[in-house]
Amino acid sequence: MSNPTRRTLISGALGGAAGVVVGRELAPTAAGAAADVDRSEFDALKARVAYLEQFHPPMPPAHKFSGDVSLPDGFVVPFGEVWDFDPDVSTSVTVGKNVVVAGTLKMRPANPGVVHTLRFTGITETNYVGGGMVPLDTDVGLWVIGAGVLDLAGSSKTSWARTSQSISAGATSITLAAAPVGWEAGDTLAIAPMADCNVSENHNRYSTVTVQSVAGNVVNVTACQQAHPLVTVGPSFTVGAEVMNLTRNVRIEGTPTGRAHVWSNSSVPQQISDVAIRYMGPRKSGKNVLGRYPLHLHMSGNGSRGSTIKGVVVRDSGGRAFVPHASHGVTFDGCVAHGILDEPYWWDGGGVDATDDVVFSKCIASAVQASPNYSGARLAGFFLGEGQRNTIVDCSAFGVWGGQSTAGSSGYHWPEGATAAWTFARNIAHNVFGHGLTVWQNSGIVHDVHDFVCFFNGRTGLSIGAYINRYRFRNGYLYGNAYASIDIHSLSSEADHEARYESIHMDAFNYHAHPVRISRNALAGGIVDVIGCTFARHTGAAIGHIPGGNDSTPTRIDVVDCTPDPSVFFGAGAKPESMIRVQNGASATVWTPAGPTPIATFSTATVNPPTPFPVVASA
Repeated sequence: MSNPTRRTLISGALGGAAGVVVGRELAPTAAGAAADVDRSEFDALKARVAYLEQFHPPMPPAHKFSGDVSLPDGFVVPFGEVWDFDPDVSTSVTVGKNVVVAGTLKMRPANPGVVHTLRFTGITETNYVGGGMVPLDTDVGLWVIGAGVLDLAGSSKTSWARTSQSISAGATSITLAAAPVGWEAGDTLAIAPMADCNVSENHNRYSTVTVQSVAGNVVNVTACQQAHPLVTVGPSFTVGAEVMNLTRNVRIEGTPTGRAHVWSNSSVPQQISDVAIRYMGPRKSGKNVLGRYPLHLHMSGNGSRGSTIKGVVVRDSGGRAFVPHASHGVTFDGCVAHGILDEPYWWDGGGVDATDDVVFSKCIASAVQASPNYSGARLAGFFLGEGQRNTIVDCSAFGVWGGQSTAGSSGYHWPEGATAAWTFARNIAHNVFGHGLTVWQNSGIVHDVHDFVCFFNGRTGLSIGAYINRYRFRNGYLYGNAYASIDIHSLSSEADHEARYESIHMDAFNYHAHPVRISRNALAGGIVDVIGCTFARHTGAAIGHIPGGNDSTPTRIDVVDCTPDPSVFFGAGAKPESMIRVQNGASATVWTPAGPTPIATFSTATVNPPTPFPVVASA
């Protein structure tokens, strides 16, 4: 028989958001009267109560967990109640079934020496079903429903910091650009790969070390397995390696052979900080299970506005990491995703799945893989999906192991079907097996992308398609990318000069012939501008049109005040009508497959040189 008290508490949680008491049928609506709740919403809420009614594990005798606690049948936190882990005692709660939170689950250690762990064990991933709007017994994990709250706050800790000095292989100390907060002996650090493209598997040259002691901005560690040099990406612009601290004293985890998940459809904001989530994100039949991700805010709509996910680490995930799916107004600050299968920062496509007002600030995507390795044509560290007023700033992506095709793996990817513009500034992509940044859109919307660095990527710095768009890239540094600095697949949409590459420093590092490579054009479009760019250490003409087959439409590019004065190369298959106009100062030339011809100057564009910008030192 069900527990009436628990039913009342849980029902209040679920009904409160909708303005109804769930647990009894809606009375018939009088003619001409408006229903107080949508019938489909009511049915969904009622289904959750039905689930909880039949899900009644033994209730713990107290609502404070302390020490080692085993609850094989999981537990439910009812509406109106706060269940907490003893703040003064290291506490580990092990469960074998669902944890459902309709009230508040609190994990707040009083000091760094106290560790709180919620661990899911005995999971069979092939039992997972996935999808839907209600908890499922088959899909074991942490579920937050109604107005439920996860009040999770580990001890404050610098999530990651950047090096200020090069690190040699075997080194036992690391000098950081800023003194880290909360780093302690025993913490696990992962240091980003910084090897150039001459080094095999340069995307996987990590060092994983253990902290021995900390003195200011110098961290003494066990021996580094790899070298991690500073990289000078342009004049007066040097970038250090990202050093990620993977240790937290609030932990939610599965096991290496049985991964669980965190799913929140709460109607209220969540505040989660300094938490480590490990061995989550189950897989089935070689794929991630739909909706069962390490931290999934699922269709909370405006209820999630004001949520902050700060300093959270997701590692060793079988399927993604941070998924704000149709959950608006969430800020991810200083989060780290490391050792992730599939895109770590992601949500479903547009329409009802779009997400608005998300901020990714100072976040890291690291060691991102597909299954099998080196597959995943459009695998990305950050999948910049559909939604309004979304922002990504001061982030880094590296160690992405997907494919190397035209629209292959990348640090940041603007996918087809997602057309809204993002605010994008001061982001870095390096040591990716494929590209730094990729675009695969046909769009008439203006996208401004500025202040970016892409270095030592296995394919290109920028790979921009699909056929026509209005992307404007400004003030970037593309250094030592293997195949090209920029690979352009798209012409300008709407009108001439709407697609632009301005004030970009391109150092080929003697890897490639053409810093600006124009590939085959499939659709007619307007003139693309390349303005105020600088070229260094390339082995051929700075501008190369290499169709790789017969062009469907002529190429049209304007190159204005780039240095040194660029030459142009046309490969086989270029349309005879293709033209690349080059203007430097008071002289101008038009290049066609037939050769160069002097012409009158044609552009009055304002030219600014590439300018170094501040790179975040720590988060």
